[in-house]
Amino acid sequence: MQNKKFIRSLGLRLISIAFLTALSVAADEKPSSDALNKIRKDDVVAVCGDSITAGGYSLLIESYLSMCNKDVPVKTVKFGWPGDSMGSFWGRKCGAEPILSVHPSIVTLCYGMNDGGYKALGKDT
Repeated sequence: MQNKKFIRSLGLRLISIAFLTALSVAADEKPSSDALNKIRKDDVVAVCGDSITAGGYSLLIESYLSMCNKDVPVKTVKFGWPGDSMGSFWGRKCGAEPILSVHPSIVTLCYGMNDGGYKALGKDT
């Protein structure tokens, strides 16, 4: 059991290192979108989502923004819950209060994996 945890942890670290390396190479080139130029100094980015967000996606966002805008410090705060979907996000007892308490200037929503309910695509999914 301990060995499986170590291998999983090592795998995740290697994937993260590869991803960040790719981002650093991409950051050396001028971003093609004007969206990155709209980020201001000391912006707070609230990254909301499901288990993908809970697992560290927000740190990748923060690293990417930092590499693209080296002179503009940006802070990301993650609000990810495993198994979450858009319906349960707003229905949660705590609601939007924790998100609003950090005074975000940018909010991202990253949902989709759980919203389909693991069903075939149809009018309700």
